[in-house]
Amino acid sequence: MNDLQAWNAIDYRVARELYDRRYGIHRRLLKAFQQNRVQDYVVLALGIEEAGGNYSAAEHGLGPIILQQSSPERVFQLAEKLYVCQDPAQVPDIIYKEYIPFLRISVGSEMAALLKPELFWVANTRTTWAHLVMKHQNVLKADSQIPQFIVAHLG
Repeated sequence: MNDLQAWNAIDYRVARELYDRRYGIHRRLLKAFQQNRVQDYVVLALGIEEAGGNYSAAEHGLGPIILQQSSPERVFQLAEKLYVCQDPAQVPDIIYKEYIPFLRISVGSEMAALLKPELFWVANTRTTWAHLVMKHQNVLKADSQIPQFIVAHLG
């Protein structure tokens, strides 16, 4: 598949629907958090109610396991710490210091991202690659730059 075929294969309506759905989940999470509705927040933030609340947790069935090992209140306390955090570089330390079994960086960083996307949005390699393809309009150039991009931005 050449570059043009790859871009023509994207259904931008579907991409927009996925973005809108994810943004809607952010709004629901934020509302539940701000209203101190612990159970509502936690079942969505752990991808139990809806996978889009935390794809990392949902894909690996971690939400129920986390709640078997810990309480909704502990997960909510982690969310409170993430919410007041102003430095994305501190997110991993906050997650690990809370030490909630099975709730590690993948689940915790997604919690942070959906709680405060303007500060904590996380981009995976596929997202970064898509950004580079859009920037250069060239799949091969994006393929060659992804390792340098990751090193430059993640150290």
